[in-house]
Amino acid sequence: MKHGSSAGRRDAGLVERVVDGAVRHAGQPRDLRRANAGSVGAWDQARDSSRRGSARFDRPLALVRAPRAEHREQVRALAPATVERIRAALDAEGAALVSVLAYSGLRPGELRALRWSDVRERTILVQRGADPTGRAKATKTRSVRTVRLLAPLSADLREWRMASGRPAADALVFAREDGGAWTKDDWDVFRANGWKTACRRAGRAPVPRPYDLRHSFASLLLAEGRTVHYVAAQLGHSPALTLSTYGHLIAEYADAGPIDAEVEVAAAREGIDHLSLAA
Repeated sequence: MKHGSSAGRRDAGLVERVVDGAVRHAGQPRDLRRANAGSVGAWDQARDSSRRGSARFDRPLALVRAPRAEHREQVRALAPATVERIRAALDAEGAALVSVLAYSGLRPGELRALRWSDVRERTILVQRGADPTGRAKATKTRSVRTVRLLAPLSADLREWRMASGRPAADALVFAREDGGAWTKDDWDVFRANGWKTACRRAGRAPVPRPYDLRHSFASLLLAEGRTVHYVAAQLGHSPALTLSTYGHLIAEYADAGPIDAEVEVAAAREGIDHLSLAA
């Protein structure tokens, strides 16, 4: 019995050391939360059994079941034709805002903090985000990135700058009447009113989130045949996240010929113009 108790204590110690190592190397807090949902319960059961002397573990890892993968619906990118129908139902500011989200992939917080000096000849410099009060802060990943400026978006921004009175370089691209940054409340008002109404007029039901326009930019880049690393750099996240989020789009475009994103957007706008003339 003493030998059995000693073995049980040794096995329990081994299990605890492996658990401690797994927790230390799990990485991000999200990984820890997912691990807690699946594997930690199995570890606890194995450790308790070992302490009672009711089990012997030569291979403790074999007793741990991998956590179940969470089911997540695949993202659905809005095609340029849909984006243009939504833009056509908005005022000048809303149309420019949607264009930035759909054709540069900025996050809403990054858009609220965007200044005219960040809009360059061929790229957009993404170097800050905005907190709920509108105050500037670091981007979500605390990094600075340069995003390709598509020709149609460049034209939209020039038009919006003219319409808004040619603001100075340090002015915000999208500002309140007092010149300050949009707050989270301002954003929510746009989302609940202008955005939702425009989506319904464009025949989108259910109404997507403005954030989903970010997927449209990713989709255009992938359809052009851009690499995963290129797309990840444009969106400001990791290649692994790009694969997990857009893997189904990569597979869909694998055997298709590459497109030209600027040509696709221009064609969508031409289609909208024809519809307007017909009406």
